[in-house]
Amino acid sequence: MKTASLAIRLATPADLPAINDIYNHYVPRSTCTYQHEPETAEARAAWFAQHGAAHPVIVGVRCGEIVGWGSLSPFRTREAYRHTVENSVYVRHDCQRQGIGSLLLADLIVRAKAAGHHVIIAAIDSAQAGSIALHLRHGFVHAGRLHEVGFKFGQWLDGVHLELVLGRPNRVAAVPGKPQKRSYWTVSDALMGTSHKTAVACLGLGFCTDATGTSFRTNSTSELSAAAAIACQTRAFRGHDISAINRIASLKFAFMLMAWKYFNENTPHDRIHRLAEAGLRYGRL
Repeated sequence: MKTASLAIRLATPADLPAINDIYNHYVPRSTCTYQHEPETAEARAAWFAQHGAAHPVIVGVRCGEIVGWGSLSPFRTREAYRHTVENSVYVRHDCQRQGIGSLLLADLIVRAKAAGHHVIIAAIDSAQAGSIALHLRHGFVHAGRLHEVGFKFGQWLDGVHLELVLGRPNRVAAVPGKPQKRSYWTVSDALMGTSHKTAVACLGLGFCTDATGTSFRTNSTSELSAAAAIACQTRAFRGHDISAINRIASLKFAFMLMAWKYFNENTPHDRIHRLAEAGLRYGRL
């Protein structure tokens, strides 16, 4: 069904059961939330009571059904943080990949500006590539990675923070190409740029980390951007019933072509080969 028919409005207390149902579906199944136990109706009501005009809760309604919701919440309780909010967006599990999340996030950004907020923070699990990509498309930039801050499903989880500074272009922590004291770039450095290819490579942040920069040292940020993109694409193919023996060679060839797009014609073939190997290796982690 087309997202053009989606109506977005402020949530009411009557919407809380649907909001909770959407959220609780993910609690035992996904790292999109670090909560272990389903949210109770009482806890959801208390959460809703803490929101208001400055920190709205919205719902997306289609054909009379709530198919997604979003919210702006205080980022921290200290007074100096009062102009910063944290956003949440959840789409009903059977309505994903229909543009609903994008419409909800866009609406939250408009409301944040109208409320006079200065910065929106998105705290996302590093494995949630879709959510990271969604925020990047709406102008968010990477603000940092927190290593092993969560524990769920028997594994340590890394959290990624993205930020959107409202009312002006976002600052970035580092710009590829600027002189640095070290002789090589890590993937984190490469992903801080604003170019299109670097933005695409940001999708691989949750899968590459600085390990790529350690074992695949280079003074070319474009090579690292390509490596990150390759790793992301490798991970994206997981779950699609790919035979690791019969099809990995064709995937490797495709990734080598992808890498070639980031280089000039003078790049040695063996370097392309090594890059494809690195991207495939880290994408399978």
